[in-house]
Amino acid sequence: MKRISWPHAIVIFCDDIRQEVGNKQSLMGIYEQELVFSVPDEGAHLTQICALVRLEWPRGRASTEGAFVKASLPDGKVDVSLPLAGFEEFAAAQPDRKADIARLTFKLVNFPCLDGVALSVHLHIDDRRKLLGELHLRAATGQDSALTWQ
Repeated sequence: MKRISWPHAIVIFCDDIRQEVGNKQSLMGIYEQELVFSVPDEGAHLTQICALVRLEWPRGRASTEGAFVKASLPDGKVDVSLPLAGFEEFAAAQPDRKADIARLTFKLVNFPCLDGVALSVHLHIDDRRKLLGELHLRAATGQDSALTWQ
């Protein structure tokens, strides 16, 4: 079996990712490990949830042929994959870099509010997968709705 060189990965979950002037990205409403939502009824949805995925391999060690990144919920209501297509061209255009870098952005619209599950982001290479990040979803309780000052 071929040895896979897994990248260093960063996944940031947020409400929105905006492209700004000067090739900057602004991330709005960043979540740590948990998204706490308050909904009036069963079956409610968020307008969108986003994930910024940054993958970094030591220069020349990336094995991305056929690779893809997948964002999913365990019940299958969300299941989106993005290929790492064009990654080799990006790396070749950056010959002075010490690392090969890929960036992907997920914008999941009409996102279901499901209590007690996690939105997972995995990297898939050669029929193997690696968990890159998770955002746990939880319905608000009475304790979450009140601010406590100390």
